[in-house]
Amino acid sequence: MTESAKHSFQENLIYRNPEKNRIARDMLHRYTGSQVEEFQQYIILTNFHRYLQSFCDVYHCKISFGSMMQAVHAPQINLSIIDIRQRGEVIRHYRW
Repeated sequence: MTESAKHSFQENLIYRNPEKNRIARDMLHRYTGSQVEEFQQYIILTNFHRYLQSFCDVYHCKISFGSMMQAVHAPQINLSIIDIRQRGEVIRHYRW
């Protein structure tokens, strides 16, 4: 890869491109219902909604509902969990 091509590639990375960074932050907030600043250093992805509820019970946090996913954050242990199942799927699963 030439130096100019490498430079062009690096400018387009999300963390180096302010516009792409803004779009990524907006999408994260829209999909999870959480501000970027709420996310902790460690993130667990799961597809089991009950893990989120159990986590909230233990660490006294609340579930954030986004348009597609749910998330919980426990700053006291520096951990966030994201339920990656689509939100509609979770609602259908827990309808009695």
